[in-house]
Amino acid sequence: MTEDPYVYPGTNVLRNLLDERDPVMAAELEVELASLRAAQLQAHPISGGFDLDHLCGIHRYLFGDFYDWAGRIRTVQTSKGIPFCPPANIETQSRFVHRKLCRDDGLKSSDVDTFVDRLAYHWGEVNAVHAFREGNTRTQRAFFNQLLIERGWYMDFQALDYSAFKAARHHAIVADHRKLAAELVPTIRRR
Repeated sequence: MTEDPYVYPGTNVLRNLLDERDPVMAAELEVELASLRAAQLQAHPISGGFDLDHLCGIHRYLFGDFYDWAGRIRTVQTSKGIPFCPPANIETQSRFVHRKLCRDDGLKSSDVDTFVDRLAYHWGEVNAVHAFREGNTRTQRAFFNQLLIERGWYMDFQALDYSAFKAARHHAIVADHRKLAAELVPTIRRR
Protein backbone atom coordinates (compact mmCIF):
# COMPACT_ATOMS: atom_id res chain seq x y z
CA MET A 1 0.00 0.00 0.00
CA THR A 2 1.35 3.41 -1.02
CA GLU A 3 1.41 6.20 1.52
CA ASP A 4 -0.79 9.18 0.71
CA PRO A 5 1.53 12.21 0.46
CA TYR A 6 -1.40 14.51 1.22
CA VAL A 7 -1.88 13.25 4.79
CA TYR A 8 0.21 13.35 7.94
CA PRO A 9 1.92 9.94 8.32
CA GLY A 10 -0.14 7.42 10.24
CA THR A 11 -3.31 9.55 10.03
CA ASN A 12 -6.13 10.46 7.66
CA VAL A 13 -5.64 14.17 8.38
CA LEU A 14 -4.72 16.16 5.29
CA ARG A 15 -1.50 18.17 5.60
CA ASN A 16 -2.45 21.79 6.01
CA LEU A 17 -0.87 25.22 6.30
CA LEU A 18 -2.01 25.57 9.93
CA ASP A 19 -0.37 22.24 10.78
CA GLU A 20 -3.60 21.19 12.49
CA ARG A 21 -3.43 17.45 13.09
CA ASP A 22 -6.58 16.91 15.10
CA PRO A 23 -9.05 15.50 12.54
CA VAL A 24 -12.13 17.26 13.94
CA MET A 25 -10.41 20.61 14.35
CA ALA A 26 -8.75 20.36 10.91
CA ALA A 27 -12.10 19.62 9.25
CA GLU A 28 -13.79 22.51 11.08
CA LEU A 29 -11.05 24.97 10.16
CA GLU A 30 -11.07 23.90 6.53
CA VAL A 31 -14.84 24.32 6.29
CA GLU A 32 -14.71 27.70 8.03
CA LEU A 33 -11.97 29.10 5.82
CA ALA A 34 -13.44 27.71 2.59
CA SER A 35 -16.90 28.99 3.51
CA LEU A 36 -15.56 32.50 3.96
CA ARG A 37 -13.85 32.29 0.59
CA ALA A 38 -16.99 30.88 -1.06
CA ALA A 39 -18.98 33.89 0.16
CA GLN A 40 -16.31 36.23 -1.25
CA LEU A 41 -16.37 34.32 -4.52
CA GLN A 42 -20.10 34.99 -4.86
CA ALA A 43 -19.42 38.72 -4.86
CA HIS A 44 -16.19 38.56 -6.88
CA PRO A 45 -16.16 35.56 -9.24
CA ILE A 46 -12.94 34.38 -10.82
CA SER A 47 -12.97 35.02 -14.53
CA GLY A 48 -12.15 32.14 -16.78
CA GLY A 49 -13.16 30.00 -19.69
CA PHE A 50 -14.87 27.18 -17.75
CA ASP A 51 -11.85 24.99 -18.37
CA LEU A 52 -9.45 23.15 -16.06
CA ASP A 53 -7.46 26.33 -15.39
CA HIS A 54 -10.66 28.07 -14.30
CA LEU A 55 -11.61 25.14 -12.07
CA CYS A 56 -8.09 25.14 -10.56
CA GLY A 57 -8.32 28.88 -9.94
CA ILE A 58 -11.57 28.45 -8.04
CA HIS A 59 -10.11 25.58 -6.00
CA ARG A 60 -7.01 27.66 -5.21
CA TYR A 61 -9.18 30.57 -4.10
CA LEU A 62 -11.43 28.42 -1.91
CA PHE A 63 -8.74 26.29 -0.26
CA GLY A 64 -5.50 28.27 -0.60
CA ASP A 65 -5.65 29.48 3.00
CA PHE A 66 -5.57 25.90 4.23
CA TYR A 67 -3.75 23.66 1.71
CA ASP A 68 -0.47 24.42 -0.04
CA TRP A 69 -1.60 22.16 -2.91
CA ALA A 70 -4.83 24.11 -3.49
CA GLY A 71 -5.48 24.61 -7.17
CA ARG A 72 -3.20 21.77 -8.26
CA ILE A 73 -4.51 18.53 -9.68
CA ARG A 74 -4.13 15.50 -7.46
CA THR A 75 -1.29 13.03 -7.83
CA VAL A 76 -2.96 10.06 -6.11
CA GLN A 77 -5.86 7.84 -7.07
CA THR A 78 -9.07 8.64 -5.19
CA SER A 79 -12.45 6.99 -4.95
CA LYS A 80 -15.76 7.24 -3.17
CA GLY A 81 -17.36 3.91 -3.90
CA ILE A 82 -16.01 4.09 -7.46
CA PRO A 83 -12.57 5.17 -8.64
CA PHE A 84 -12.31 8.64 -10.14
CA CYS A 85 -10.14 9.50 -13.12
CA PRO A 86 -6.55 8.26 -12.69
CA PRO A 87 -4.20 11.16 -11.91
CA ALA A 88 -2.15 10.59 -15.06
CA ASN A 89 -5.29 11.18 -17.17
CA ILE A 90 -6.77 14.20 -15.40
CA GLU A 91 -5.37 16.88 -17.69
CA THR A 92 -6.28 15.07 -20.91
CA GLN A 93 -9.72 14.05 -19.67
CA SER A 94 -10.39 17.56 -18.36
CA ARG A 95 -9.52 19.14 -21.69
CA PHE A 96 -12.02 16.79 -23.35
CA VAL A 97 -14.75 17.36 -20.72
CA HIS A 98 -14.37 21.15 -20.58
CA ARG A 99 -14.17 21.50 -24.36
CA LYS A 100 -17.54 19.73 -24.64
CA LEU A 101 -18.96 21.96 -21.90
CA CYS A 102 -17.88 25.15 -23.66
CA ARG A 103 -19.30 24.02 -27.01
CA ASP A 104 -22.68 22.84 -25.68
CA ASP A 105 -25.45 25.05 -27.08
CA GLY A 106 -27.91 23.47 -24.62
CA LEU A 107 -26.20 25.51 -21.91
CA LYS A 108 -27.36 28.63 -23.77
CA SER A 109 -30.99 27.50 -23.78
CA SER A 110 -33.72 29.56 -22.14
CA ASP A 111 -35.72 26.37 -21.57
CA VAL A 112 -35.13 25.17 -18.01
CA ASP A 113 -35.43 21.47 -18.83
CA THR A 114 -32.92 21.69 -21.69
CA PHE A 115 -30.51 23.82 -19.69
CA VAL A 116 -30.66 21.59 -16.59
CA ASP A 117 -30.27 18.41 -18.66
CA ARG A 118 -27.04 19.75 -20.13
CA LEU A 119 -25.87 21.17 -16.79
CA ALA A 120 -26.38 17.79 -15.12
CA TYR A 121 -24.53 16.00 -17.91
CA HIS A 122 -21.49 18.26 -17.60
CA TRP A 123 -21.56 18.29 -13.80
CA GLY A 124 -21.43 14.49 -13.89
CA GLU A 125 -18.48 14.58 -16.28
CA VAL A 126 -16.50 17.10 -14.20
CA ASN A 127 -17.29 15.07 -11.09
CA ALA A 128 -16.00 11.88 -12.73
CA VAL A 129 -12.63 13.55 -13.23
CA HIS A 130 -12.51 14.70 -9.58
CA ALA A 131 -9.40 16.78 -10.18
CA PHE A 132 -8.42 17.51 -6.58
CA ARG A 133 -7.46 15.50 -3.52
CA GLU A 134 -10.15 17.28 -1.47
CA GLY A 135 -12.74 19.99 -2.05
CA ASN A 136 -14.14 18.81 -5.39
CA THR A 137 -17.81 19.22 -4.49
CA ARG A 138 -17.42 22.76 -3.18
CA THR A 139 -15.24 23.71 -6.13
CA GLN A 140 -17.73 22.25 -8.60
CA ARG A 141 -20.56 24.07 -6.85
CA ALA A 142 -18.77 27.42 -7.21
CA PHE A 143 -17.74 26.62 -10.80
CA PHE A 144 -21.23 25.67 -11.94
CA ASN A 145 -22.84 28.46 -9.95
CA GLN A 146 -20.72 30.93 -11.91
CA LEU A 147 -21.81 29.25 -15.14
CA LEU A 148 -25.45 29.49 -14.06
CA ILE A 149 -25.13 33.20 -13.26
CA GLU A 150 -23.34 33.97 -16.52
CA ARG A 151 -26.09 32.19 -18.45
CA GLY A 152 -28.89 34.04 -16.62
CA TRP A 153 -29.96 31.34 -14.16
CA TYR A 154 -30.18 31.07 -10.39
CA MET A 155 -29.81 27.92 -8.30
CA ASP A 156 -31.17 27.69 -4.78
CA PHE A 157 -28.53 25.43 -3.21
CA GLN A 158 -30.44 25.46 0.09
CA ALA A 159 -33.33 23.68 -1.64
CA LEU A 160 -31.10 20.74 -2.62
CA ASP A 161 -31.53 17.48 -0.76
CA TYR A 162 -27.79 16.93 -0.32
CA SER A 163 -28.00 13.15 0.13
CA ALA A 164 -30.08 12.76 -3.02
CA PHE A 165 -27.81 15.21 -4.88
CA LYS A 166 -24.72 13.25 -3.84
CA ALA A 167 -26.29 9.94 -4.91
CA ALA A 168 -27.37 11.46 -8.23
CA ARG A 169 -23.84 12.77 -8.90
CA HIS A 170 -22.54 9.26 -8.26
CA HIS A 171 -25.20 7.83 -10.59
CA ALA A 172 -24.15 10.32 -13.28
CA ILE A 173 -20.71 8.71 -13.26
CA VAL A 174 -21.78 5.06 -13.32
CA ALA A 175 -24.93 5.30 -15.45
CA ASP A 176 -26.36 8.58 -16.76
CA HIS A 177 -27.11 12.13 -15.69
CA ARG A 178 -30.94 12.05 -15.64
CA LYS A 179 -31.22 11.52 -11.86
CA LEU A 180 -28.91 14.46 -11.33
CA ALA A 181 -31.03 16.60 -13.64
CA ALA A 182 -34.14 15.58 -11.68
CA GLU A 183 -32.48 16.72 -8.44
CA LEU A 184 -31.33 20.02 -9.96
CA VAL A 185 -34.40 21.14 -11.91
CA PRO A 186 -36.58 22.18 -8.93
CA THR A 187 -33.76 24.38 -7.62
CA ILE A 188 -33.07 26.34 -10.82
CA ARG A 189 -34.93 29.31 -12.23
CA ARG A 190 -34.30 32.29 -14.49
CA ARG A 191 -32.71 35.35 -12.88
